[in-house]
Amino acid sequence: VSEILFSESSVLDQIMSLLYKVPDVERGICSIYHKKCSVQEFYLVVSTLSNLETAVKALVPAVQVQVRASLLHKSLLEIPELLSSTKKYLSKLNEEAAKIGDKTELFKDLDDFP
Repeated sequence: VSEILFSESSVLDQIMSLLYKVPDVERGICSIYHKKCSVQEFYLVVSTLSNLETAVKALVPAVQVQVRASLLHKSLLEIPELLSSTKKYLSKLNEEAAKIGDKTELFKDLDDFP
């Protein structure tokens, strides 16, 4: 905790800035889990997680050098790996259908989904 609060590491500032800009992903995931989300919200959550994976992956070299707390270091390095499948799922979604809320056209290819 002290490294987050008192560190002058630019990578931690970048990660905090990145997280401040993302929508409420936790709320969105809960909404998806409880089957209460809209098509737009579903697409937004998947898109946000995909963008987060890309952004954090770009910071991995800086994290390896600048972050000293072992648990924080490990957690930050695991983010890209844990979110790696989001790009695959995002590529299977129809952005235009999501924008207009069309559930029937949301998936580009239904063969991948039972």
